[in-house]
Amino acid sequence: MSTNLVRLYTAIKMREKRIFVEPEENGLRRITAEMTDEFHHIQIHMWVEDQRLKIIKIHLDMRKYPEPTCIKCEPNLQKLVGTSLQHPNFRHRLLRTVGGERGCFHVLELLHEAQDYSRAYLWDQRPDEGGHYKISTVSQEGKVRCIAFKKG
Repeated sequence: MSTNLVRLYTAIKMREKRIFVEPEENGLRRITAEMTDEFHHIQIHMWVEDQRLKIIKIHLDMRKYPEPTCIKCEPNLQKLVGTSLQHPNFRHRLLRTVGGERGCFHVLELLHEAQDYSRAYLWDQRPDEGGHYKISTVSQEGKVRCIAFKKG
């Protein structure tokens, strides 16, 4: 292996993200979002009701973080308990609760991705008569629109 190739490999930084949706014995679903890289190891565990996807419990496990302020978002994260992942303004609530100086960018990012990923398992509605699911998303203006099965 050439010296230039070795330098290239050492310069690459890797970040891994994983999201799990698992049923629990008590009828809840546990959503786990995890991110690891050379400076971070963050896990967020959320327990949600199966029907309304209301957050019953949330736990932040920061095993590795670069700044002492990173972990300080835990109390604000608890303010999400009682919020539904299906709420049309869920992302706006995330920004108000753990965005900016109230939280951690990576925690916010993981929560966004966990909501998106979990929709594949926890649909907000049954399929319509044609068997199509509707997946809503929030636009930049805060309006909910459907991105699946869009006409034209």
